[in-house]
Amino acid sequence: MLALQLLINGIAVGALYALAAVGVALIFWSTRVFHIAHGATYLIAAYTYVALYETSMLLALVASVLAAALFGWGLNKFVYRPIQRSRESFFTLFVASFGTLIVVANVISLWAGSGPKSLPTLLGRVHIGFLQITWVAIIAIVVAVVFLLGLQFFLEKTETGVGLRAMADNVELVELLGLNRRRFAAVAFILGSVLVVPAAILTTYVQGLTPQLGLKIATIALIVSIAGGVGSLAGAVVGAILLGVVENVSTLWVNASWGEAVGFTVLLAILVFRPSGIIPRASAT
Repeated sequence: MLALQLLINGIAVGALYALAAVGVALIFWSTRVFHIAHGATYLIAAYTYVALYETSMLLALVASVLAAALFGWGLNKFVYRPIQRSRESFFTLFVASFGTLIVVANVISLWAGSGPKSLPTLLGRVHIGFLQITWVAIIAIVVAVVFLLGLQFFLEKTETGVGLRAMADNVELVELLGLNRRRFAAVAFILGSVLVVPAAILTTYVQGLTPQLGLKIATIALIVSIAGGVGSLAGAVVGAILLGVVENVSTLWVNASWGEAVGFTVLLAILVFRPSGIIPRASAT
């Protein structure tokens, strides 16, 4: 029974990881930017929610979405795009992204302090037989499913979504067809940034919030998206769920403090034996 409890907890954690990782994968998929500053978006969304929560949960949620979307859009327009126009290397983009994360984390530390922030327990638990499932876990799974299905519908059924997929497959063809590459890139950053908002908010309810969490979340999102298959949205989801499940279920045999290390070891093993990832981009849907 404990194993089943840990499995459910792992799926819930993996669902939150998936929202962060799919945002990174979507942005890389369509713009070729390894967006480690996604961790900064996480921090901005979470701290915005915490700052406004006592005023109104709805206001806090809307403000978090807007802040994340605006940050993602602005970072692409004012940082990444000028670097790409100057034909600088992939590594230059990565350093700029990492530097942005460090700057944002330090600014937040100066503004809100480096100590932990927390939110009151959300709704308690649901008891099903011997299982105790938190409402946060239930909401995390439901929100992840809704957001990811919505993203799939957007990419497959809308003109802008089809344009993003075209950019992922052949940027030169998009330009030859006269499509606005910059508009599609902006959409990718906005969508990817919005996806991390529920992960930021729900994780804050569970484990609190510090400026250092930005780097941790960015690292998880990057590793998961690489192990899943670089640029593969489906792979990012599978990798995220796998990490969440392994982290939790492994505590049946090892101390809970080792769960994260065990999870990353499994993902590293996947990369060693399957360098293209769990679901390579070419075969991903």
